[in-house]
Amino acid sequence: MNPCVEFVPINIEGKTGIDVVIHSEEATLADYLSALEEYIERGTYQRVRAETGKCEGCDVCCQERVPLTSLDVLVLQKGLAPGLPLGEFFKRFTNVCVSGPVVDITLARQSDEKCIFLNRETRRCLNYNERPLVCRTYICTPLAPRARKLRDTIVNTGEDELVRLWFRSSVKDGLVIHEAWDPEINEEDWSENAWTGKITPQQVYLKDIVPSSLWNELYEKGE
Repeated sequence: MNPCVEFVPINIEGKTGIDVVIHSEEATLADYLSALEEYIERGTYQRVRAETGKCEGCDVCCQERVPLTSLDVLVLQKGLAPGLPLGEFFKRFTNVCVSGPVVDITLARQSDEKCIFLNRETRRCLNYNERPLVCRTYICTPLAPRARKLRDTIVNTGEDELVRLWFRSSVKDGLVIHEAWDPEINEEDWSENAWTGKITPQQVYLKDIVPSSLWNELYEKGE
């Protein structure tokens, strides 16, 4: 029997990359994460940004912006600072940048521009089991177009829900903004979506996230 989500090797411009197929209309974000992490651990692909053949001990991507989703913040808040008001969490652990109507909420970085969770000596994550979704789903290998679109859609919709939570946190704590350029933000631009009210990946269904055109590209009914 086919898994709900399947990752497979694909040749992209002479490099072995990764493609994805969804086999069940009940496939969840948890299924996606589990299948991808297993494939990264055991599958066939070529890394293109680092000489080492494995991710462990490589910190190349730890030096880049890490956009956060609503689930990321809820998980990190529970693990790092249970009981901490959400507004205070945004202040301590994130960087909120507002440019015009755009709100970008990312994981905070240290003065060296590397992730706050990176151990500089071992080059390993200090918060690996609760690392953000972007970290869990990234591998420096070519992705098939539909695989890239699926990942982008997952991250973007999760980011949208986080901005909505950020607005809600302002009721008690005021809006936390670390950087701003001519902010013209409107709370009504971020309405509820498939992430709203969800606290685990098992509750987020992929079919509820992706547009129908992308779903038709990804879905191949399992046996």
